[in-house]
Amino acid sequence: MNQTFLAPFVARSYVPYSKKKSAAMVICADGTWMPGVRVENISFPLTISPLMNAVTAAVAIGKTNIVGAYFSDEITAWDESYIQATLKKMPQRLSAHLLAWGTLPDELGEMLSPFQNYTFQNIDEIFLKTREITQFAYIPHSNFPVGALLKIEENLWLQGCNVEADDWGVGLCGERNVLSTALTFGVTGTELYISCPKALDQKPTPCGGCRQVIAEHFVDKKILIDMGVRPAQIESSASLLPQSFKADF
Repeated sequence: MNQTFLAPFVARSYVPYSKKKSAAMVICADGTWMPGVRVENISFPLTISPLMNAVTAAVAIGKTNIVGAYFSDEITAWDESYIQATLKKMPQRLSAHLLAWGTLPDELGEMLSPFQNYTFQNIDEIFLKTREITQFAYIPHSNFPVGALLKIEENLWLQGCNVEADDWGVGLCGERNVLSTALTFGVTGTELYISCPKALDQKPTPCGGCRQVIAEHFVDKKILIDMGVRPAQIESSASLLPQSFKADF
């Protein structure tokens, strides 16, 4: 039953290395749900689990009343660890009364859509929105919010923010959040906009982990970085990570 229900998302997994397709969904208190798929990277530690993907996609649109999850496969020790390090550490944002993890409730609401219909007149308006998105960031450790907007087509966007965990190794940046959501929903963005409001007087750029993921999942596309009152910094996967290596399938 699990595989059947999540089959469309399982098929969208990006798993060229392990070949093990999987998906998950998180369930909110009102019955709505958000899916996520496994997104691998040639730098294996940067792989995004289905659970992490689903959680961060929900948080990025302000849905934080997560009460449970459902998996296409058996729940793993990694999933259990992520639940402890992230979801159960956020009682002020998330419900403390969790459903049995891995159990699909009898009644399920509609799937949440991560897509946003935004109309912008210029780049300044785009960056104003990316700064607004940082309000959804969960950043108890760094206090450093990041917002991201991925243009899918004219007036259709995905958004992302950083979601931290007690185990810093399983936190996710805004850039990786939005790119993994795009893979879950089978779309390809054309431009990526990034804002780090607390670093606008410096030179905010994606971290090394995000650069590696961008090099694999957002190749040769425009990346625009909010520089505050200065003109946006325009980058590409090649400029952010020169001489990146690719897998030879």
